[in-house]
Amino acid sequence: PDSPDAPAALMAAANLLVGRVGDFKEGCRLYERILQRYPEWEQIRGVYPALIRAYDLAGDAESRVKLLYDIQQKFPPDSPLNQYATQELGKAAVVNKHTEDKPAQ
Repeated sequence: PDSPDAPAALMAAANLLVGRVGDFKEGCRLYERILQRYPEWEQIRGVYPALIRAYDLAGDAESRVKLLYDIQQKFPPDSPLNQYATQELGKAAVVNKHTEDKPAQ
């Protein structure tokens, strides 16, 4: 059985990997493990923005967008996480629109 401190220890390790070491993919893997194994952890809501940032840094736009949609499904529309996800998806749509509008060179 896991220690009650396991999710916090994984979070600390992921934060260190992403923030100091620069191993974004491994940091993502640890954040994902927290979400999968400890969904009831009292600090779970803090994992989502950290994972979104790690996906950004890893250049994994597909996983980032999927997580933002997952957040919208999981949390009520008036929750700060859902509102954040909606805002970020809106920004992504604007960026994609500008990219699509540029003529090929």
